[in-house]
Amino acid sequence: MTQKSLRTLRWLLILVGWSLVFFPVLATAAPPEVKKAGPSFSIKLSGGAGYALNGGGDLEQARLGSMNYYTDLGGADYYTAILNWKKMSFIPSFGIDLIFYLNPNIGIGLGSGYIMASSKGDYGYTYKYDGSEWWGSYTWDNKGSNVRDYKINAIPIVFNLYYKMPMGQMNFYAYAGVGYYIGKLTHDYTVDETLLYSDTSWYYLNEKSETTYTLKGTEEVKKNALGFNGGFGLEYNLGSNIALGLEVFGRFVNFSSWDGSYSEEWTDRERSWLEGSGWYYDQTTTGDDKGSGKLWYYESYDSDFGKQYGQMYVWEKKPSESSVWVAKEKEAAINLNAFGIILSFRIFFDLF
Repeated sequence: MTQKSLRTLRWLLILVGWSLVFFPVLATAAPPEVKKAGPSFSIKLSGGAGYALNGGGDLEQARLGSMNYYTDLGGADYYTAILNWKKMSFIPSFGIDLIFYLNPNIGIGLGSGYIMASSKGDYGYTYKYDGSEWWGSYTWDNKGSNVRDYKINAIPIVFNLYYKMPMGQMNFYAYAGVGYYIGKLTHDYTVDETLLYSDTSWYYLNEKSETTYTLKGTEEVKKNALGFNGGFGLEYNLGSNIALGLEVFGRFVNFSSWDGSYSEEWTDRERSWLEGSGWYYDQTTTGDDKGSGKLWYYESYDSDFGKQYGQMYVWEKKPSESSVWVAKEKEAAINLNAFGIILSFRIFFDLF
């Protein structure tokens, strides 16, 4: 055996010796600790919009009542209808949710946010008639316009159950729950009407008369309601504790029996003109009215067309207790039922 071989054998014996010393220790040592997924906490910020399922319930029925009436009016001789009030379609919303995950899959959440819906439009008519008599010719040139602006705001307080399924870099999740919605509706409206008469005569003095009427009103009502919501979506993990998500949601909440108040101010002006004298008569009358009550939906009958048209206003008493003949009288119900899409940003925190 050469000297080199002896050195090699000596190092092998040394390694075997050290192995016999440390192997029992290594064999009995605990394996490296592996971190197990435990409870976690997350904050979810979201924003998006939903498509209104039926235009808000009785709000849509009141809109159709006005549109149908002026459509019928526009079909009468010498009338032209102006129709610029569209159905409420989209309902934007923003939210914040605090979610506690009991394990990697199951969580419970408490959230709030802000929901806003609006329905605004204008409608009216023009009337133009030129006539003649033995003494000359005359013209009626009338016009009327209405502007409606409804704003519905709601603050939800929701409780949801969450299910999350990790899929590598992605998370699939679904949730469902109940909510308490604090609702408020404001309605601003104006009415303007002008009736203008003028004539030209070879026998009499020429005349003009003009009547203008302007009304401005506002209503404010409040109501709280229970509702349901749910959704599902996908999240993409940007890091260990940040994710971006896209979800589809549904919401069902109906506010009925609104309580609130109204106020109105109006101006009525009449004046007359005579050839050679000018505007010899000019009188203006103003007035106002205030009150409180409930928001009512009802249908009033119009004898000119033989039809009923929906309306919605705050009344101190039932509309049927006034001089107006009404049908289908009920306390108005307005909903924020919608399906839509939400973008979310979520931050995760490990609790242990």
